Amino acid sequence: MYQRLTMIAIGTLAAVGIALPAPAAVAASAIDEANASAVIYWSFLNRGNGKCLSTYESGEIRMVTCDTAANAQEWHWVNSEWNTEFRLLKNKWTGKCLISTNPVSSGTCEDWTSRHWKNTFTENDIYTLRSSETNGYLQTTDDTTVRQGAIRAISDAQWFMRAR
Repeated sequence: MYQRLTMIAIGTLAAVGIALPAPAAVAASAIDEANASAVIYWSFLNRGNGKCLSTYESGEIRMVTCDTAANAQEWHWVNSEWNTEFRLLKNKWTGKCLISTNPVSSGTCEDWTSRHWKNTFTENDIYTLRSSETNGYLQTTDDTTVRQGAIRAISDAQWFMRAR
């Protein structure tokens, strides 16, 4: 009976032009959709080897040939709730965040220091990415491996960030 009266009341209000707020699930969905369209995804091209930062479902991070259609190479910055200088770097395909392990990996996006990175502009559209936890720089050590630590060769720790 209560449901029937509620439906009649809603129908009456709608008939006279009074709009009611959308149910919470619908409203939240619309907000999430609006926020999702505002996300800027980035690819990270390493200056040293010319390859792009990519991930696998397993959490492995590798350098691979750049592919503009690969969601595994699309990353976006997520603000920390407490660290105003560093942010999380989240992958579009896996939903996992970059972690400052050696070799670098990805995992859940808890707001922990091991997942905080800072991008710093150096020159000519080139950036470095530094870990909050270790103060180490994201870099390649060979053709496919990604590590973090003290810079060995400057070009291996330099990244071109391209909006996708």
